[in-house]
Amino acid sequence: MLPAQAIAKDYVTASAYWEDRSGQATLEQAQQQTYTPYQGTLSRGYSSSDHWVRLRIDGADTALVGDKLVLRIRPVFLDRITLFDPAEPTPQRPRVTGDLTPWNEAEWQSSNLGFVIPVQPQARDIWLRLQSTSTHFMVVQAVSLPEAKRLDHIQELLYTISLAVLFVFWAWMLIAWLNDRDTLNGVFVVKQSMVMIYTLAYFGYHRTLLSDWLAPEALDRVFNYANIAAAGASIWFERYLLCEYTLPVWVQRLIRSVVWLIVIPLALLILGYTQLALHANLILLALFICLPVVLAIVFIHDDPSALVYRLPKKMVIGYYVVLTSFVVFSVLPILGFTQGASWAILSLVVHGFLSGGLMTVLLQFRAKRIEQQRNEVANQLYLSQQQVVMERERREEQTHFLHMLMHELKNPLAVIDMALHTPAGHQQSITYASRAVTDMKAIIERCVDADQLEEGNLETQHHVVDIHRLIQELIQVQHAQDKRLQLQLDKVFNVETDQQYLRIILGNLIDNAIRYSDPQSAIRIQVDPAQGPDGEHGIEVCVSNHPGMAGWPDAEQVFRKYYRSAGALSQSGTGLGLFLVASLAKRIGAVVRYAPDEKRVRFLLWLPA
Repeated sequence: MLPAQAIAKDYVTASAYWEDRSGQATLEQAQQQTYTPYQGTLSRGYSSSDHWVRLRIDGADTALVGDKLVLRIRPVFLDRITLFDPAEPTPQRPRVTGDLTPWNEAEWQSSNLGFVIPVQPQARDIWLRLQSTSTHFMVVQAVSLPEAKRLDHIQELLYTISLAVLFVFWAWMLIAWLNDRDTLNGVFVVKQSMVMIYTLAYFGYHRTLLSDWLAPEALDRVFNYANIAAAGASIWFERYLLCEYTLPVWVQRLIRSVVWLIVIPLALLILGYTQLALHANLILLALFICLPVVLAIVFIHDDPSALVYRLPKKMVIGYYVVLTSFVVFSVLPILGFTQGASWAILSLVVHGFLSGGLMTVLLQFRAKRIEQQRNEVANQLYLSQQQVVMERERREEQTHFLHMLMHELKNPLAVIDMALHTPAGHQQSITYASRAVTDMKAIIERCVDADQLEEGNLETQHHVVDIHRLIQELIQVQHAQDKRLQLQLDKVFNVETDQQYLRIILGNLIDNAIRYSDPQSAIRIQVDPAQGPDGEHGIEVCVSNHPGMAGWPDAEQVFRKYYRSAGALSQSGTGLGLFLVASLAKRIGAVVRYAPDEKRVRFLLWLPA
């Protein structure tokens, strides 16, 4: 019952019924029968009998005599209700309402059935005869005309809100299905579509909207088919939900068998057994709502390792427990097993609303988890692809490294081989062999330094370093005459840095200048105070030389690993020297750059003071 209805004065003070199994009783015969009292709601289930209802209508004050009362009768799908009122003993025609009564002939045109009766000062009995192929479940109120209009307006508002919420559920999941094309979401959209159509008909809107085009009998069939379609779609959805889980084969067959049973009510309806079809349809719906509770408790198990995400067992059981509890308290009265409250009239609508709302929330939760699972799989795939790429790059680098190493060691080995086959005592051959061994050691040292750098095995240890002394030591170990290396340093400069890193950096810059400069030109090493990129105080070491046969290096690639210009390939080298310079300089907070002028190749190393 709607909340506002408890406030309205109901002039029905007593209700009783009598079952006419023959369906042929007249009013006079019905008045002589013994009636069974009931409170509020007539709950007689699906019956082929006629039910006569006797209502005691309370009298009114003298001031209200002459006003009208409205008998508000729900639900709207009852086929035929005939009114017998002693206040109108000889009506011109039977006073009839129901969904088989044309809309334009109804006494009370609203989303409810109804009659308009007069108010009398004394109490009186009136009789209603109910004939219907649907359930004999009926609620009757007698309220004043203004109250009836007010209650109908409130009811229309609540109906509109209910339909809007159902539409939101439907649209929400439709968008989700369009995004992920998940089968379960798609089946739910179909199910909610059928529920919305059924709810429209349940509220009586099909009579309001289609009465000008369809006869009452056709409208009644529309409602019956919508009823069976909504139940079938609901069962179909529950089947998809349950079969997502790993169930025993016989349980899966049982579920599919129950689903196919929905064909029985449909066939009965087509063959004209309307009441039997509607009765079987409701029993089947109730069975399939209650059965999954047992199946979920016994056979559903959470499997965190499953590749496809499934709703947790507790959520599924909670969903079916709620629906089963609802069936016990609402569907049983409709079937006539128990006396029900007036709100049970809307039980099937509330079922669609409740199941739709709960499942929308659960499916959204499921969609988020599926999206999360997909992201995790995508991330794992991406990481796997990155590992494949890194492994390929590593193999390519190893291949490149081996080719480079073989190429660079070939010349020194050839020199050594030549020295070994030269007659003993040939001093020039010994000198060539010594230089070849030195070159090989330099190649190996650079390879080892590069590998340790990339592995992160080189640790930084800061000490105060005398730049002048360090450069002098490096000059002494180079294979060049002292006159080629010219150190220009006006005063002593000390820096706090990693001495080993700085030795490798300056050693590679000087070695690079010796290897690729003009053999007849001087190599200048100049140290001056300078500001860093951000204005910090420090010193700058400039190593410059005239280009030799190797030519001018490519400014964009000069610090790239394994880079060697085309002119430098005739000399031994690894292409790792300047790569080490740039990498190690970054580690100690220094900045190295290639800044040639018009005549000289120049490398500038800035060190913080």
